Amino acid sequence: TQPKREVAQAGWQIGLGCLPIAVVGLAVEQPQLAALSSIGWASMLYMTLIQFCLCYVCWFAALERLPAATASLGTLLGRVVGVLAGGRVADMLAARGRRDSALRVGIIGALGMLVSATAYPLADSATVVVAWLVVVNFFAAFPWGAASAGAAQIVPPAMRAQGVALYGFVTSLVSLGL
Repeated sequence: TQPKREVAQAGWQIGLGCLPIAVVGLAVEQPQLAALSSIGWASMLYMTLIQFCLCYVCWFAALERLPAATASLGTLLGRVVGVLAGGRVADMLAARGRRDSALRVGIIGALGMLVSATAYPLADSATVVVAWLVVVNFFAAFPWGAASAGAAQIVPPAMRAQGVALYGFVTSLVSLGL
């Protein structure tokens, strides 16, 4: 059960990295957690459990099949392009008057992850694994920028820093610690 131990270690490393941000956010601003709507809470949980967690599950599955250097190439390439593309799509949707552009980018990312993460374990060769890994990571990273911006938009202005810090903290601890 080596992958479970690695997932837990990564979760603690990233979670502890987000902890100081959450502490400073709570110290600087007055939290009003009751002001966050149920849709806001559901959005944060969805982005945490679907996008972030599934990406790490796929990462550790790749490490079981490929050398770390090969797997990391696909991870880095797909994520960088995915974040940039997701931000661009969110900006284009917002420019067209779509107030829910961050949510739409999240839906596109989720659908892309659903397809690619389903096909990924069925790959029979290392080349196909790497190709699917790029696609999986592209769609996993696609909503990251928009999700952080969306987390800031769905909470009241008085607690925006806490909302984003809480999003990062919960995402790290919950999704990587599973």
